[in-house]
Amino acid sequence: MGAMIWSGVRERVETLARADNARDDFGAWDMHGGTGHHFRLADPLSEASVAEAEAQWGVSLPADYRAFLREVGAGGAGAFFEESVCAQVEHERKEPVESHFEDEAAFDAAYRAWLREDEKLSDRFLSGAVCLSHEGCGYFHWLVVSGPQRGQVWLDERPGDGGFSPLGQVGFANWYLDWVEKTEAVVRGGR
Repeated sequence: MGAMIWSGVRERVETLARADNARDDFGAWDMHGGTGHHFRLADPLSEASVAEAEAQWGVSLPADYRAFLREVGAGGAGAFFEESVCAQVEHERKEPVESHFEDEAAFDAAYRAWLREDEKLSDRFLSGAVCLSHEGCGYFHWLVVSGPQRGQVWLDERPGDGGFSPLGQVGFANWYLDWVEKTEAVVRGGR
């Protein structure tokens, strides 16, 4: 998967900025105290810049994301402003339940310890991921760049008592192109 998939995508995003209904896209304009992307894309990166970032992070970026950085842009407009899966499921299974404790102090201590483990687990997951976008309300999309889930997009919904989980077998190209197509439908009035 290379540059062919990204042919014309930058132009499609730039066209969205000029559409009459462009402000209908969530995250594109300044709302609720946030700064929208206004359908602007950063300039694409050179091969040397991508290689430098990979060396700094100690990873080889997934091919579709690497091609996006080189052909479309290094950020800006986008959707919204297995060891790891097993570990997450196991951790969530261990969340303390207040009714299983003799008193509130014991529950509080167990819950604080569980939260500390949650933070450690999160740090371990996110050390092999790149933040793609802020969906709002503290939710973020992440691209896994190392390990068995490499190339998949995950959604972090923990601020709303949700989980941190993959969007299925969704890679970066599918995730981004799906946003472009849906946004084009919105600005054409086809919701």
